[in-house]
Amino acid sequence: MKISLLTLFIACGVGMSFSACVEPVCENQVLREISSPDGKKIATLFSRNCGATTSHVQVVKIRRSGTNFSGENPTTYIFTMRGEHKVDIRWLAGDQLQITRPQYADDIFHEVNVWDGSKISYAPK
Repeated sequence: MKISLLTLFIACGVGMSFSACVEPVCENQVLREISSPDGKKIATLFSRNCGATTSHVQVVKIRRSGTNFSGENPTTYIFTMRGEHKVDIRWLAGDQLQITRPQYADDIFHEVNVWDGSKISYAPK
């Protein structure tokens, strides 16, 4: 069976488009990472970019010390904000994280107040 070059290009193009729709390729760039004062947890602020058709998202997540960073699981995010705003993180105590973010909340679409016993507070700029 002889397949034309055009048929092959069309099939590959459709295959690549389908795979991009099923699982988008996202890039995570760590902007800041700090350990809690007791050394048990790590807070990470990162920028997530999933391509030209979506906005950049700034994300904060906390993980236990000794575990590797991964930005691939949205259920672990404690804060998400669309766009490239000025966001900062700092530990106030071993179980208290403060996230400083813009005062207006139009681009904020996820804020968690407690994560695994740690209290999270938000300080608008």
